[in-house]
Amino acid sequence: MQTTNRQNKEIIPVFEISRMAIHNGPGMRTMVHLKGCPLRCVWCSTPESQRFPYELSYKPEKCIGCYACIKSCPQAALSKVAKGKLQLDRKRCDNCGFCVRNCCSKALQVIGEDFSAEDLYKEIIKDRLFYETTNGGVTFSGGEPLQNVNEELMTLLQMLKAENISIIFDTSGFVSIDDLNRVLPYADYFLWDLKQMDCNLHKRFTGVDNKKILANLKYVDTQGIQTYLRCPIITGINDNDTHIEGIFELVQNLEHVKEIDLLPLHHLGSARYEALGRRDLFAETSPPEDDQLQFWKARLMKTEIPVRIIN
Repeated sequence: MQTTNRQNKEIIPVFEISRMAIHNGPGMRTMVHLKGCPLRCVWCSTPESQRFPYELSYKPEKCIGCYACIKSCPQAALSKVAKGKLQLDRKRCDNCGFCVRNCCSKALQVIGEDFSAEDLYKEIIKDRLFYETTNGGVTFSGGEPLQNVNEELMTLLQMLKAENISIIFDTSGFVSIDDLNRVLPYADYFLWDLKQMDCNLHKRFTGVDNKKILANLKYVDTQGIQTYLRCPIITGINDNDTHIEGIFELVQNLEHVKEIDLLPLHHLGSARYEALGRRDLFAETSPPEDDQLQFWKARLMKTEIPVRIIN
């Protein structure tokens, strides 16, 4: 494993591994979050997932003011500010990681790590007992995990499949049909995002339209693979009856939807934005009211597909 700026494409770029997840497919699952995403959702709660290059994170609450990082930075990107904290000039920073190696309090960290198939397999297999006792497995998320379909990832999928470990891809659906076809033989389920049913609004709020996303979803459905439809409900973006009716109508033409999940806006990503020196545009936005969520849940349950609200 190493931390780089992804000069070698035949690696698996991971920014986070979270264990014992229970809302990302059946059973208890290990979540492997890969770096890089073609979308730019304005409400994104994991901003560190968006860019392929690895990024420097600074958490001032952990800084002890030793300033060892300043002395070690070859780009002079760090300087002192009031109250013993740091100022980071991100235009000068090249994410070399020298400051991180000299930060004993872990206030500075490079987000992202290169894994080989073998190294990542070893991390995933640590949780095998939980998979076996709960019918769980591994869920690849992002970013967009299907932007990272290379030989190393394919090797990992083969290793996991050989051990009968359940594999799920948590995807935006905005991927090439070639990459989709490469992973289909290994996918037990897909978690498929439905962010905005209106094509123009989808492009306005995510940077891309939803034509490819919906076409790919319908294609996966024809292949007989079950999907969990993941529907973020974002105040001011898609918290309206028109969007919900669009989901309702879509489901009528799909045969393998296992569950519909409503995911109301949360603020768990605010600290992540701060650590990257960015602003969370939805930090002050309230989530949808529970009564309204229950109303939409009841409407979607008329599809006779299980519906959950996941807060």
